[in-house]
Amino acid sequence: MVVPFIPIILAAISGAVVIHVAIRYFSEVVEWFRSRSHLKAADTANVAFTLKQALQSGKHGLVQGIFNETSSELVEAEVINCDRLDAELTRHHATQDLVIYQ
Repeated sequence: MVVPFIPIILAAISGAVVIHVAIRYFSEVVEWFRSRSHLKAADTANVAFTLKQALQSGKHGLVQGIFNETSSELVEAEVINCDRLDAELTRHHATQDLVIYQ
């Protein structure tokens, strides 16, 4: 049941600093998660995710973060606005806005 936490994520990031880039690469997302691997190790309820949003400007919003499924809390997140996603991120999000990484 991961869908119910989408509203929690969106509410939690409402005041977040947004980073703007031309292209968001999957390798950058993976590196962001690797640098926070201690969060996953500290609590098995912590899951890594990306959430894609279509922006009114025609650009993409991408939230990458760590969510605790037990407490329903956003542990850490980063918000990226970009002109486009690379091919691998596009493939991951082809059929769903929310992707959970194991």
